Amino acid sequence: MRIYIRRSIAVAALLVFSGGAASGQNPNWTRPFEGHRVIGNLYAVGTYDLSVFLITGSEGHILVNTALEDSVPLIRENIESLGFRFEDIRILLQMQAHWDHTAALAEIKEITGAEMWATLHDAPVLIDGGFSDPHFGGRESFTPIEVDKIIRDGEVIELGDITLTV
Repeated sequence: MRIYIRRSIAVAALLVFSGGAASGQNPNWTRPFEGHRVIGNLYAVGTYDLSVFLITGSEGHILVNTALEDSVPLIRENIESLGFRFEDIRILLQMQAHWDHTAALAEIKEITGAEMWATLHDAPVLIDGGFSDPHFGGRESFTPIEVDKIIRDGEVIELGDITLTV
């Protein structure tokens, strides 16, 4: 009896944990939200409840986060509605390497030819598609993406007239 209860609890916990990346997602994560200027050359181009930011510049743009896997059309539409070209994205960044912030990175990289820049700790998670994610790992939860450059704390990212400090 004890073994059966333990196994049932373990199976239930596994189902709840593994379903989080699909069935348990917040519906506002896919709810459209109009792209808009936040301040200066920083624009919000994500969904109602998942932040995706576009930093625009004279020599191309930086996209921070990508929301869920099927977010590409919405992100593209928001960018283009603001008068910018989706294909002018040159650098991809993310604030944390969880599936809900990274799932569309590989597709956007393929479309735009942008480079994926990541921290030393996030790079392995991006490369293995979330398998090594300490919170949601143990399986591939998004399309793996090649990391083109490792960025470190204090490093300066420059793209034309854009300057960011990691």
